[in-house]
Amino acid sequence: MGGRLTLQSRPGRGSCFSFSVPIKSHNKEYLCHTEGLEHLKVKHLERTLTSQTSLYKLFNTCQGQVQILDNMEQMHSHANETETDLLLINWEHLTENEQTLLPKWLEQWQISTLIYSHQDKQLLKTDFPTSIPLAVLEKPIDPASLCSQLQQLLNKNKPSIQKQAPTPEPMQGYQVLLVEDNPVNQMVAGRFLQKTGLHYDVAENGQKALDKLDEKSYDLVLMDLQMPVMDGLTTTQNIRLQSEYHALPIIAMTANAMQGDRERCLEAGMNDYLAKPIDFNELKQKLEFWLKHQTSPLVAEAKELTEQPKHLINLTEALTRLDNSRDLWELLVREFLKVHENFTLHSHNNLQHNALDALKLNVHTLKGSAAAIGADLLTEQSKQLEEKLKKGLPDRNELDQDLQVLDNLLQRTLRYLENELGQH
Repeated sequence: MGGRLTLQSRPGRGSCFSFSVPIKSHNKEYLCHTEGLEHLKVKHLERTLTSQTSLYKLFNTCQGQVQILDNMEQMHSHANETETDLLLINWEHLTENEQTLLPKWLEQWQISTLIYSHQDKQLLKTDFPTSIPLAVLEKPIDPASLCSQLQQLLNKNKPSIQKQAPTPEPMQGYQVLLVEDNPVNQMVAGRFLQKTGLHYDVAENGQKALDKLDEKSYDLVLMDLQMPVMDGLTTTQNIRLQSEYHALPIIAMTANAMQGDRERCLEAGMNDYLAKPIDFNELKQKLEFWLKHQTSPLVAEAKELTEQPKHLINLTEALTRLDNSRDLWELLVREFLKVHENFTLHSHNNLQHNALDALKLNVHTLKGSAAAIGADLLTEQSKQLEEKLKKGLPDRNELDQDLQVLDNLLQRTLRYLENELGQH
């Protein structure tokens, strides 16, 4: 590895071992840590679910807003919107006529555009006028090349593409939970939160954070990663297991800004990432962005905390959690239909072989997925069965009846969702 190992020793004093290893630093562009990509409003013409999901995740880490389009007709209807910052187009998903006309359309729209294709990129670019803000990538796409091309494209087109920072909103009345074990960091973050007009409570570790969430409702959580008793990643995973906290914004805080930290945070269920030492302006920007997703502060919501009726599909609430993205909701629904179409078969197989743990996991997964798409009744029914299973294997006849009720409700929900997708 080209390193060096050193030993220093003194009689009666002890020995000291040290080593040095040359390590090449990673290019930050690999994770798209660039200001130019933050808060972009993107229109994405792509029909493949895998590509939709991967590119959506990329822009989600930059707090971008991605709208999935199925055809050029939809692209036409959105191209003249002033909010559109970037067009992503899968070349192979265009008809021959659309491929011929695309250069003319892009010249009219003058919107930064990235096309990806199996064709040679230099050959493809010759079909487009140089006046078009355009980048072309050859498939398969790797994240580093994609981020690099996007950064170059947006830098060239800065007059027409500007960072769409969220409009600052008053933050008085919101409740924040600060999960941090270091007293100095508690003082710094606390002072910043007070400066923005936010109310906050402190939890010294993850377990205390879970206890506080049981006692009180919060609009946002600032979560340190490395803490005693329970670390930030484990705490976040425990929070997300509870359906009422699926939409709670959680922002990670860590001094170890290493490659892979952001991915681990997102995989655990966190929404965003903040490096220490905390910068006030960066913290304020992220707070404004994530708190605007809340319909109103908890103080104003107190009147709405009365018992609400359950819905087969509560689309309004689901879209609110997803920043009113119908495209993302439909993407989640398609995944739900695929994952849970054989729920009944798997559950009865689990029951037949007395595989209680597998059955509990099956029901738990259904509960979480149902909550994500706004299937209130299915979420509640799954939750009740899961609680029974946690207490031990119930009476077989009773369990058969409970599974039958759940399956009937699931089939109703699946039919409704398929019909809903068919109408759009």
